[in-house]
Amino acid sequence: MAEYAAHPFVLGLAVGVCLAAAVWVSGWLQMRKLKMDMRLLKEQLQLKMELDAEATANRKAAFDEAKERLANLQSTIHILREKPGRRELELLHIYDRALQKMFQNAPGFASAWQSTLELAEKEFMEYRKGIIPFMRRVIRPSSTGLLKPGGGQE
Repeated sequence: MAEYAAHPFVLGLAVGVCLAAAVWVSGWLQMRKLKMDMRLLKEQLQLKMELDAEATANRKAAFDEAKERLANLQSTIHILREKPGRRELELLHIYDRALQKMFQNAPGFASAWQSTLELAEKEFMEYRKGIIPFMRRVIRPSSTGLLKPGGGQE
């Protein structure tokens, strides 16, 4: 047996088998490392997808909630605009404005009332748009000019 072990073919075969085993073990270790990396990447991807799905669900819920609040606010605005007494208050504003203009422009003339009233209504409709109407509605029309002695004229 010792004489076979010293034979060049057996030595070459033994060296070849050892090299093949070393290459196989190296490949097996590298394959194992790649499988572990792939499993780790799959776990990270799964976690990221779960977090993204949760964030998307939260955003959708917040959007739906904001949409519902918007609808509620719009209906509240509609209800408040149509509230009993609102039209009468607007008419009071118009009449107050018309009376102030009439006392300034044409005191004592009833024919001026109609044109002044129309002018005040047009002005009120213009004031309803923008920030000025908000300020005018918050600050009620002053009737102090009507309460002054002498009919509001100085």
